[in-house]
Amino acid sequence: METVQALQALEAIVGPSNVLASRAERTVYSYDASVFRGRDLLAVVFPQSAEQVAELVVWCNQHDQAYIARGAGTAISGGSIPTHGGIMIELSHMNRVLEIDTVNRFAVVEPGVINQDLKQALAQHGFGHTYVPDSGSQVVSTIGGNVATNAGGMHCLKYGITSNHVLGLEVVLPDGEIVELGGRIPDQPGADLAGLLVGSEGTLGIVTKIIVRLTRLPETVVTQLALFKSVEDAASAVSAIIDDGILPAALELMDQAIMRIIDQAVHVG
Repeated sequence: METVQALQALEAIVGPSNVLASRAERTVYSYDASVFRGRDLLAVVFPQSAEQVAELVVWCNQHDQAYIARGAGTAISGGSIPTHGGIMIELSHMNRVLEIDTVNRFAVVEPGVINQDLKQALAQHGFGHTYVPDSGSQVVSTIGGNVATNAGGMHCLKYGITSNHVLGLEVVLPDGEIVELGGRIPDQPGADLAGLLVGSEGTLGIVTKIIVRLTRLPETVVTQLALFKSVEDAASAVSAIIDDGILPAALELMDQAIMRIIDQAVHVG
């Protein structure tokens, strides 16, 4: 298929305004925050629904085109790099919080929802619960990307990683079929297929909807600072805290070199 015909077909699926095909636009989406670079893309497309994602996957299969899904591109692992060209299925326009259930403690979101935006939506809802996973890039990374990479964060010591907070998924499989895995309640019978998808980095399907577990916010938060003469002493203190049965929400150890760099950047003294 000629390039012009291919672009017309893609525009017929998602609309002309949702297809980027200039050289500059394609180049921007050929890399993420890692050092890797991908091959030249045919186009970058922005679907608005699971049905459009499915149509794109079917079209790629029919025309022997590679495809890869992308969220915010914050990954430093090269996970969203188009190593075989083809089309980039950019999910950032699918960014709605679809449902917040305060009784059953879950939320339903699209993959393009920013991690921090979901937390703010829950706070504005006046609900004393939150979505716990807090990847280092949570102010810009998407829930879909968090699911794809099974992202962790500072609070994973106490609360676990993304897979511990995903109840269900809507997924477009490699043949274009749309399936629902898991559901709105925890511990559903049968194999944990949703858990299998979390962390698969798009190799098993494209996630188009996520049901996340909400966790009660603590009544009080206390941050403590302790200084040690050596890294070894600090590490021993961490082990002693855990050994005493205390499980903090987060623990961070910084050596003198890191503290000096931080002070140069933000002047904390």
